[in-house]
Amino acid sequence: MVKNMAVGAMAPHALDDVFAEGMTSAKQRLLESDLFSSAFDAAEHAYQVAKANIEKNPGICGASPEQQARNAFLDKLNNG
Repeated sequence: MVKNMAVGAMAPHALDDVFAEGMTSAKQRLLESDLFSSAFDAAEHAYQVAKANIEKNPGICGASPEQQARNAFLDKLNNG
């Protein structure tokens, strides 16, 4: 008889490996993760683009550079 046949509620994700060895090493493994690094790079780029756009168009309506960075970061984490 097969034991531990957990049904996954979520699709596998690249960050699953970060938490595979428990929470003690998760923070360090997160910092070393290629996905986390690329998400941070995407956030930094989105922030710079949004900031430049606001400087060129002072009255523009839309998300702040911080919000754009957050969205880019989460999008990269969620979608690779």
